[in-house]
Amino acid sequence: MKGKLGFLNQGPKIVYWEITKRCNAPCLDCTLKKSACDYTEELNTDEAMDVIRDIGQMSAAQLVFQGGEPLLRQDLPKLIAMADKMNISVSMTTNGSLLTKEKAVQLKEMGLRQINLCLEGATHETHDRFHSKNGSFDTVLYATEIGNQSGFRVQYNYTLTKDNVHELPLLMELAKDQRVAVVTVYFRMNARCSQMLDDHLNMDNEKIDEILRQLFHWSINYPFELKPICAPYYYRVIREEAEKMGMLISPRTFGEMSITKGCVSGIKQCFISYRGDVYPCRYLKELAGNVREVPLKDIWNDAPIFQQLRKLEPSGKCGSCEYLTVCGGCRLRSYLAHREIFSEDPDCLYDPQP
Repeated sequence: MKGKLGFLNQGPKIVYWEITKRCNAPCLDCTLKKSACDYTEELNTDEAMDVIRDIGQMSAAQLVFQGGEPLLRQDLPKLIAMADKMNISVSMTTNGSLLTKEKAVQLKEMGLRQINLCLEGATHETHDRFHSKNGSFDTVLYATEIGNQSGFRVQYNYTLTKDNVHELPLLMELAKDQRVAVVTVYFRMNARCSQMLDDHLNMDNEKIDEILRQLFHWSINYPFELKPICAPYYYRVIREEAEKMGMLISPRTFGEMSITKGCVSGIKQCFISYRGDVYPCRYLKELAGNVREVPLKDIWNDAPIFQQLRKLEPSGKCGSCEYLTVCGGCRLRSYLAHREIFSEDPDCLYDPQP
């Protein structure tokens, strides 16, 4: 098999935490069903502080506060300060509308290191339509300016759809001009947003493969870090494309991308919901436990779903693929197609070599 998994049986490298369901942006691809949310179930400050202590004791390197809109939590500065005290690198995903210069200074002082801004179009028209609000694109640009001026690493989270895929070249130029540090490109799937998705926004597999190869070449030529998300095949693609160019995939040439794998849910990362439920990732709703009942460390070490994911034993062509340890397939796509998490990924175009 091509690549090695040297990170099994360790604590999570990164924890994604939906600290609130509350939000002030009616985005078209929203994962939230606001009418069904009971906000009183959110972990309170004391509970959240206990979880952060747990995360610190597990030596997790990164904690990402998500929502909803994290800035709607009044205790956010206190939570950031606690994470910083535990030597955890903290970032926050936001739509940018509530970020002011004063708030940025406060969060920086508390220990926030990175701001992840949601961007669904590289033009005013596309992004504003996606967020159902005029001026949303300008809000992101202003938040980018605040982030840069305040000394944060700024990341753009770009959700890829049929409606905005044509703007990817513009996104690359925009990110360069705005001096962002990271661009993540999220590849949608039908289950991502529950019943709120429209199939017409999704792309076919051939188009996805084409885009992944283009992203690889952009990653070489642009000054920011470029990360496809929910597209584990990228880690096969970069090896195929690099081989064509006579390039070696190594930590020196490609950094972390050379030693990680496509899907690390339950292996290097986990997701905590606003009410403390723990899952392999935000979209794979296979419950591992709840932090109100069991410490996160015990959930991470003992939950059956996490132990199964770490065995890395999918069936079908994923199981026989020479790229298994650098790709692994998407377990959610497997579940959607076969009602079986550990079956083959139906969206992968690659046929394993005998």
